[in-house]
Amino acid sequence: SLVQVAFKGPWVALSRRTFVCSGITSFTFPKYIEAIPSECFADCKRLTTFSFEPESVICKIGTQAFKNSGLTSFTVPPTVTKIMKECFRSCSNLKTFSFEAGCSVTVIKAWAFHGSGITEFTLPKHVDVLSYQCFEQCVNLKKFTVEPGSDLREIEARCFFGCHNLEAFVIGKETCLKEIGQDAFRRTGI
Repeated sequence: SLVQVAFKGPWVALSRRTFVCSGITSFTFPKYIEAIPSECFADCKRLTTFSFEPESVICKIGTQAFKNSGLTSFTVPPTVTKIMKECFRSCSNLKTFSFEAGCSVTVIKAWAFHGSGITEFTLPKHVDVLSYQCFEQCVNLKKFTVEPGSDLREIEARCFFGCHNLEAFVIGKETCLKEIGQDAFRRTGI
Protein backbone atom coordinates (compact mmCIF):
# COMPACT_ATOMS: atom_id res chain seq x y z
CA SER A 1 0.00 0.00 0.00
CA LEU A 2 1.31 3.43 -0.98
CA VAL A 3 2.31 5.35 2.17
CA GLN A 4 4.59 8.19 1.06
CA VAL A 5 5.10 10.25 -2.11
CA ALA A 6 7.94 12.67 -2.85
CA PHE A 7 8.17 14.97 -5.88
CA LYS A 8 11.49 16.11 -7.33
CA GLY A 9 11.52 18.96 -9.82
CA PRO A 10 8.66 20.94 -11.35
CA TRP A 11 5.36 19.19 -12.00
CA VAL A 12 2.59 20.68 -14.09
CA ALA A 13 -0.48 18.62 -13.13
CA LEU A 14 -1.92 15.59 -11.38
CA SER A 15 -4.84 13.60 -12.75
CA ARG A 16 -8.29 12.88 -11.39
CA ARG A 17 -8.33 10.13 -8.72
CA THR A 18 -4.50 9.98 -8.61
CA PHE A 19 -4.24 8.79 -5.00
CA VAL A 20 -7.85 7.73 -4.31
CA CYS A 21 -8.09 5.05 -1.57
CA SER A 22 -4.31 4.96 -1.09
CA GLY A 23 -2.60 4.47 2.27
CA ILE A 24 -0.63 7.72 2.26
CA THR A 25 -0.44 9.41 5.66
CA SER A 26 0.94 12.82 4.75
CA PHE A 27 1.43 14.84 1.60
CA THR A 28 3.21 18.06 0.63
CA PHE A 29 1.64 19.53 -2.49
CA PRO A 30 4.18 20.67 -5.13
CA LYS A 31 4.32 24.42 -5.63
CA TYR A 32 4.10 24.33 -9.45
CA ILE A 33 0.76 22.52 -9.69
CA GLU A 34 -2.26 24.84 -10.11
CA ALA A 35 -5.09 22.53 -8.98
CA ILE A 36 -5.89 19.56 -6.81
CA PRO A 37 -7.93 17.45 -9.24
CA SER A 38 -11.32 15.89 -8.52
CA GLU A 39 -11.21 12.94 -6.12
CA CYS A 40 -7.40 13.13 -6.02
CA PHE A 41 -7.23 12.19 -2.31
CA ALA A 42 -10.79 10.88 -1.82
CA ASP A 43 -11.12 8.00 0.63
CA CYS A 44 -7.50 8.32 1.79
CA LYS A 45 -8.50 7.44 5.33
CA ARG A 46 -4.92 7.45 6.65
CA LEU A 47 -4.12 10.88 5.20
CA THR A 48 -4.02 13.15 8.27
CA THR A 49 -1.49 15.81 7.26
CA PHE A 50 -1.56 17.88 4.10
CA SER A 51 0.57 20.95 3.38
CA PHE A 52 1.71 23.11 0.48
CA GLU A 53 5.24 23.98 -0.57
CA PRO A 54 6.15 27.65 -0.08
CA GLU A 55 5.24 29.93 -3.01
CA SER A 56 2.51 27.55 -4.17
CA VAL A 57 0.57 28.60 -7.30
CA ILE A 58 -2.50 26.44 -6.57
CA CYS A 59 -5.78 28.17 -7.44
CA LYS A 60 -8.45 25.42 -7.20
CA ILE A 61 -9.32 22.50 -4.94
CA GLY A 62 -11.36 20.14 -7.13
CA THR A 63 -14.67 18.34 -6.60
CA GLN A 64 -14.46 15.65 -3.90
CA ALA A 65 -10.69 16.22 -3.68
CA PHE A 66 -10.51 15.05 -0.04
CA LYS A 67 -13.96 13.50 0.40
CA ASN A 68 -14.02 10.98 3.24
CA SER A 69 -10.30 11.37 3.97
CA GLY A 70 -8.62 11.29 7.38
CA LEU A 71 -7.49 14.93 7.40
CA THR A 72 -7.37 16.51 10.87
CA SER A 73 -6.53 20.08 9.82
CA PHE A 74 -6.18 22.07 6.62
CA THR A 75 -4.86 25.53 5.79
CA VAL A 76 -5.76 27.11 2.44
CA PRO A 77 -2.95 29.07 0.74
CA PRO A 78 -3.68 32.66 -0.37
CA THR A 79 -3.61 31.75 -4.10
CA VAL A 80 -6.69 29.47 -3.94
CA THR A 81 -9.82 31.06 -5.43
CA LYS A 82 -12.20 28.07 -5.68
CA ILE A 83 -13.22 25.28 -3.32
CA MET A 84 -15.39 22.98 -5.41
CA LYS A 85 -18.30 20.63 -4.61
CA GLU A 86 -17.91 18.10 -1.83
CA CYS A 87 -14.20 18.89 -1.34
CA PHE A 88 -14.12 18.04 2.35
CA ARG A 89 -17.42 16.14 2.55
CA SER A 90 -17.51 13.48 5.27
CA CYS A 91 -14.05 14.40 6.61
CA SER A 92 -15.21 13.67 10.14
CA ASN A 93 -11.71 14.04 11.65
CA LEU A 94 -11.25 17.51 10.12
CA LYS A 95 -11.49 19.78 13.18
CA THR A 96 -9.39 22.80 12.17
CA PHE A 97 -9.82 24.62 8.88
CA SER A 98 -8.24 27.99 8.15
CA PHE A 99 -7.20 30.40 5.43
CA GLU A 100 -3.79 32.06 5.19
CA ALA A 101 -3.62 35.86 5.30
CA GLY A 102 -4.49 37.49 1.99
CA CYS A 103 -7.00 34.77 1.13
CA SER A 104 -8.36 34.94 -2.45
CA VAL A 105 -11.23 32.42 -2.15
CA THR A 106 -14.37 33.69 -3.89
CA VAL A 107 -16.22 30.41 -4.44
CA ILE A 108 -17.22 27.64 -2.02
CA LYS A 109 -19.50 25.19 -3.83
CA ALA A 110 -22.35 22.96 -2.60
CA TRP A 111 -21.67 20.27 0.00
CA ALA A 112 -18.05 21.46 0.34
CA PHE A 113 -17.93 20.71 4.08
CA HIS A 114 -21.06 18.54 4.42
CA GLY A 115 -20.66 16.21 7.40
CA SER A 116 -17.13 17.32 8.23
CA GLY A 117 -15.83 17.62 11.79
CA ILE A 118 -14.97 21.34 11.77
CA THR A 119 -15.68 23.18 15.02
CA GLU A 120 -15.21 26.83 13.95
CA PHE A 121 -15.11 28.53 10.57
CA THR A 122 -14.27 32.08 9.48
CA LEU A 123 -15.59 32.86 6.01
CA PRO A 124 -13.10 34.58 3.68
CA LYS A 125 -14.05 38.15 2.87
CA HIS A 126 -14.62 37.73 -0.87
CA VAL A 127 -17.01 34.74 -0.88
CA ASP A 128 -20.38 36.08 -2.04
CA VAL A 129 -22.58 32.96 -1.81
CA LEU A 130 -22.62 30.12 0.71
CA SER A 131 -23.83 27.31 -1.53
CA TYR A 132 -26.58 24.75 -1.05
CA GLN A 133 -25.96 22.39 1.89
CA CYS A 134 -22.40 23.66 2.17
CA PHE A 135 -22.10 22.95 5.93
CA GLU A 136 -25.07 20.62 6.37
CA GLN A 137 -24.66 18.00 9.12
CA CYS A 138 -21.45 19.57 10.51
CA VAL A 139 -22.53 18.45 13.97
CA ASN A 140 -19.36 19.73 15.68
CA LEU A 141 -19.59 23.25 14.21
CA LYS A 142 -20.10 25.68 17.11
CA LYS A 143 -19.18 29.08 15.68
CA PHE A 144 -19.32 30.59 12.21
CA THR A 145 -17.89 34.06 11.56
CA VAL A 146 -18.42 36.34 8.58
CA GLU A 147 -15.62 38.93 8.40
CA PRO A 148 -16.47 42.64 8.56
CA GLY A 149 -16.93 44.13 5.08
CA SER A 150 -17.63 40.68 3.63
CA ASP A 151 -19.03 40.32 0.10
CA LEU A 152 -21.45 37.61 1.34
CA ARG A 153 -24.87 38.39 -0.14
CA GLU A 154 -26.64 35.01 0.02
CA ILE A 155 -26.84 31.90 2.18
CA GLU A 156 -28.50 29.19 0.09
CA ALA A 157 -31.04 26.60 1.26
CA ARG A 158 -30.07 24.07 3.93
CA CYS A 159 -26.59 25.58 4.23
CA PHE A 160 -26.34 24.83 7.99
CA PHE A 161 -29.16 22.28 8.26
CA GLY A 162 -28.49 19.80 11.07
CA CYS A 163 -25.59 21.70 12.65
CA HIS A 164 -27.01 20.87 16.10
CA ASN A 165 -24.19 22.50 18.05
CA LEU A 166 -24.04 25.77 16.09
CA GLU A 167 -24.40 28.36 18.85
CA ALA A 168 -22.99 31.49 17.20
CA PHE A 169 -23.29 32.96 13.74
CA VAL A 170 -21.36 36.22 13.81
CA ILE A 171 -21.83 38.71 10.98
CA GLY A 172 -19.32 41.54 10.80
CA LYS A 173 -20.25 45.14 10.07
CA GLU A 174 -20.83 46.31 6.52
CA THR A 175 -21.68 42.84 5.21
CA CYS A 176 -23.77 42.64 2.02
CA LEU A 177 -26.05 39.76 3.19
CA LYS A 178 -29.47 40.12 1.54
CA GLU A 179 -30.95 36.62 1.30
CA ILE A 180 -31.12 33.50 3.47
CA GLY A 181 -32.54 30.37 1.80
CA GLN A 182 -35.15 27.91 3.04
CA ASP A 183 -34.15 25.77 6.03
CA ALA A 184 -30.68 27.38 6.05
CA PHE A 185 -30.49 27.21 9.87
CA ARG A 186 -33.02 24.43 10.51
CA ARG A 187 -32.04 21.99 13.26
CA THR A 188 -29.17 24.14 14.50
CA GLY A 189 -28.41 25.34 18.02
CA ILE A 190 -29.34 28.92 17.09
